[in-house]
Amino acid sequence: MKKIAYILILLTGFLNLSCFDGTQEIPQDKKNPEIVVRLANTQLISGSTYPTSTLISDTQVLSSTAVTITIENTGREYLEFTGSPIVETGGADASMFPVTTQPSGSIAPFSFKTFQIVFTPTSAGTKTFTITIRSNDPNTGVFSVTMNADGTVAVPVQEINVRYPAFTANNIASGGLVNLGSYNVSSTNTFTFEIQNTTAFAPDITISSTNITGIDASQFSIVTPPVSPINASGSTTFVVSFTPSSGGLKQATITIANNDPDENPYIIYLNGTGLTVSQPDIEVRQGVTLYNAFSDPYEFGNINQWSSSATVIFSIKNIGASNLNLTSVSIPISPDFTLNNTTSTPVGFPNGSTDFTIQFHPTTTGLKTATVTVVSNDPDTPSYTFDVQGTGVAIPEINIRDFTDLPAGDIPSSSGTFSFSTTVGTPIDRNFYIHNIGVGNLLLTSTPIVNITP
Repeated sequence: MKKIAYILILLTGFLNLSCFDGTQEIPQDKKNPEIVVRLANTQLISGSTYPTSTLISDTQVLSSTAVTITIENTGREYLEFTGSPIVETGGADASMFPVTTQPSGSIAPFSFKTFQIVFTPTSAGTKTFTITIRSNDPNTGVFSVTMNADGTVAVPVQEINVRYPAFTANNIASGGLVNLGSYNVSSTNTFTFEIQNTTAFAPDITISSTNITGIDASQFSIVTPPVSPINASGSTTFVVSFTPSSGGLKQATITIANNDPDENPYIIYLNGTGLTVSQPDIEVRQGVTLYNAFSDPYEFGNINQWSSSATVIFSIKNIGASNLNLTSVSIPISPDFTLNNTTSTPVGFPNGSTDFTIQFHPTTTGLKTATVTVVSNDPDTPSYTFDVQGTGVAIPEINIRDFTDLPAGDIPSSSGTFSFSTTVGTPIDRNFYIHNIGVGNLLLTSTPIVNITP
């Protein structure tokens, strides 16, 4: 009998070559389909239970972890699926383990298909589910495993933040620069900073030290240290003094040692200028809040399109030691902001002030921003700038018209009336049109939308 050589390539993670002649018998179980299920590098054994953290990672509540599972056919006949759906999930927590991608069709010999399960815990604790796959495998016609995974709750972490001036919206990021301004030589000036623990329900922030270093550290000092610890959502203050011993720029660094896991230490760089001759020094405030090129913009908030905000007063202050002469106070020409320059010059010292006002009246929707520029004889900041911003909001406007007879006529709002003139017993139809003559979407919210009352 003539023998014929065959080469069989088995794809089971590596390449096997075997040679047999036509007279050899293939074992009966190898002629049939054979299901093998794997998650990553782990072969799942039907009937087994897998504990938490072994196959599916711990997942925070309402977050998701996706896993891909592979179904292989290591037999010599097609693996046909007999269940519907092909991959069934069950158990008390099955709703947290949906199959997002089901396999389809059959699997050829020595081939595979995949499906995906996404774990989204809705509460903390161990979650259990089963996977069931029904097929024509004569030995494992019902493949089933039980798997467990843990839902976890994120632990709040303390988060440090520093604001200057204290109790304003002006956040100073770690590594940020604070310019304290210009002051006469030998004068002592104090500045209040705020340290926050911004995370609710978090552990306390512990301040272990607050130090000043740098080439001019001797001219700066911590006169009132922060109080530690700082409770969740709480804050404390510390006070820095600056006493320039000579003229010119002075620099120092504040280092706040703390237990924030990713901002320890917290670094703030300080600049200050000593004045050897009497000079003016400008700053602009709205109320007690300082606005300059380093601060957040002044926020007008949301204002309806074609409406106007309240008129906001800004004060130019002279914290220097000689008169501040103002050259101009301006804002770029814009239909959205109006600056009324009511200032007077010179601004006296010490702590003289003069005011101007800005009003926001958006002509279109969306965020609008403008830069205010004050030009003066301040030697350090001859062109002092800060930003203002606001958001224009679209508003609808309803109008109702009678379109039965032309020309159409408007019906006044609320107090308006419309007369149906007809003889007794004769019906009459009138057509009305609800018209939005505004610039925002008009939502009709009543049920029914049109209600007729006697």
